[in-house]
Amino acid sequence: SDIIKLIFDCVGLLKMEPLNRVEMAEVTLGIGKEKKTFTFLRDSFKTMQTGMLSDARFLQNIFYFSKYEKDLINDETIELMNPYLELEGFSPIVARNASKAAEGLCSWCRAMTYYHEASKIVKPKLEALRLAEARLADAQRDLDKAEAKLQLCQDVLDKLKADFEASMAQKKAIEEGALNTKKKMEQATALIDGLAGERQRWTEDSQKFEDTKKRMVGDVALGCAFVSYCGPFNQDFREYMVRSKFTRDLRDRAVPVSSGLDLTNFLVDVGTIGDWNLDGLPTDPLSIQNGILVTRSSRYPLLIDPQGQALNWIKNH
Repeated sequence: SDIIKLIFDCVGLLKMEPLNRVEMAEVTLGIGKEKKTFTFLRDSFKTMQTGMLSDARFLQNIFYFSKYEKDLINDETIELMNPYLELEGFSPIVARNASKAAEGLCSWCRAMTYYHEASKIVKPKLEALRLAEARLADAQRDLDKAEAKLQLCQDVLDKLKADFEASMAQKKAIEEGALNTKKKMEQATALIDGLAGERQRWTEDSQKFEDTKKRMVGDVALGCAFVSYCGPFNQDFREYMVRSKFTRDLRDRAVPVSSGLDLTNFLVDVGTIGDWNLDGLPTDPLSIQNGILVTRSSRYPLLIDPQGQALNWIKNH
């Protein structure tokens, strides 16, 4: 049976695929004893095999056509398909005898023709519906404009009313504010009189802070020198290096530095020292300095720890 070839001719017509030149040929259609051979158009199945059927997305293209492109079918296409559809053996039943897929495509081709015929009746009505909806939309826009003008007038009225109420409220607020301001002025005068004695202390604190900023560079340099070079030595030699060497060198270079700077308090706060002591670090000044050297160094230091105090502190810390 040539039903499959003729079905693909119809699919090609719907998708506007190129077909062979019109020639007459023998075609066989039917099932079993009802098969008949008659003269009809030569099929273009070989052309379809190299073109439309060679696309791996053939089935997806069929679904896409059904969803998005079926409205592109025109009367000429249906006219070209009619000779196929009017054949006695061109039916889904005959196609099913060839294959399930052929049955589906045969039904699909007929469905596309039915859809086209129905759309010729439905489309004018849809156009009339769209025109009516457009007129309704125009009328709705006019209504919206009128309502917008009404709302604008209402907004102006509401604004005038609100301005009046705001002015009255502002008048009341000004009166209350004047009374409150008078009270605040009295309180501020009393406060200024009470804080007059603090002016001298604030001035001295400001001067001290300015002096501290000037000496900050030297203090930081002294702290860096302590962390960098004093690790291997005992407390006395560290004190000697800080007081007799580093401090003197900074002063010789005219770098401002605090006199008698307590490096322990400069490099670590009291709260941190308390945490270290809770973690097992001894409370003597040398141990505190060693804790500073361990925590402030950029690299891991070598600890000589015969009593295991540093190891215990590090584990807990």
